[in-house]
Amino acid sequence: MDNRTTFSWVAFERDEKEHSTDWYWGFGALILAIALVSIFFNNLLLALIFLLGGFSYMTYTVRKPEEITVTISNRGVHVGSTLYPFSEINAYSFDLELPRRRLVLISSRAMISHTYLPLDADEDIASIRAHMDPFVDEVPYLPTLADRITEYL
Repeated sequence: MDNRTTFSWVAFERDEKEHSTDWYWGFGALILAIALVSIFFNNLLLALIFLLGGFSYMTYTVRKPEEITVTISNRGVHVGSTLYPFSEINAYSFDLELPRRRLVLISSRAMISHTYLPLDADEDIASIRAHMDPFVDEVPYLPTLADRITEYL
């Protein structure tokens, strides 16, 4: 099959959320409290995991989102320089709940089974659906527990 580009758009990799200084202090205090309780129960590994994870998440939220190019071709979905071939995608769905619009790629990978790709405001959903249907099945979008947690944070 050829590698002809059918759809391409540029979007930010994630929505930018502004957090106040109080949010960072509260989040840091919560992570520190969980780590201290873990140490109290002689679970140093759990304390280390929470400290590293909390620090990583706080540095991630400070970083400005980058622009990425999403391209759908006959080979698969390209996100920047990463290719998600249709053979590795089990299904896809659209999350059209405002204010975000995104294409969700569902795979059988253990760690990251859902890949969320922001859609441009003027992308034609019906055309994308018509192009992807011969390669992979569409399923209704059902938010996961991780989706709900990340929306809250």
